[in-house]
Amino acid sequence: MKRLGPVRFRPRALLGVLAVLALLTGGSAAPAQAVAVHVWTLSDGFESDPAGLWTFGGSPACGVCGSIREDPWQARTGNRWASIEAMAADSWFSAARTVRLSPPASSATCVLWMYVKVPAGTVNVEVINPATWTYLAVTSVGVSTDYRQVTTPTWRTAPADVVVRASVVRAGDPPTTAFANVDDVTVRCTY
Repeated sequence: MKRLGPVRFRPRALLGVLAVLALLTGGSAAPAQAVAVHVWTLSDGFESDPAGLWTFGGSPACGVCGSIREDPWQARTGNRWASIEAMAADSWFSAARTVRLSPPASSATCVLWMYVKVPAGTVNVEVINPATWTYLAVTSVGVSTDYRQVTTPTWRTAPADVVVRASVVRAGDPPTTAFANVDDVTVRCTY
């Protein structure tokens, strides 16, 4: 067996090995910095001037198919909620509100929560770009006997304003009208 001579200390080789190990383990000479996150939230429980904020409409037109109601036994919280109803066959009716995202930013990620009670029919919970009238997010809700929270898919904002809408849909001519109660709407954006 051949005997090896004394091991020589090689500072350059050691520095090279340490540099490679630092890169492989994610080492960095720069200090870590926290990423700032800003959250903006709009909450609407229909308690403060709901008639001035919410509009009702549908197809065919129906003057009695949507309104703000006041009854603490029917509201999820507080005293007021929105009632929407589709009476005619193959019809729909909605409650909608324009929301100005503050501050508007193209990089925000937003989500809508809405509590909906749907005894008959289907309800679409929608976020719409009012400039193009296209969906930014939409989800459907089936029959429920009590309020439940509905969350839309997350969307990335483009416009400063969005329309938040709950639409009740009556497909065909079932024996009952399609109707829903809507309460406690929240839009939350993260920048």
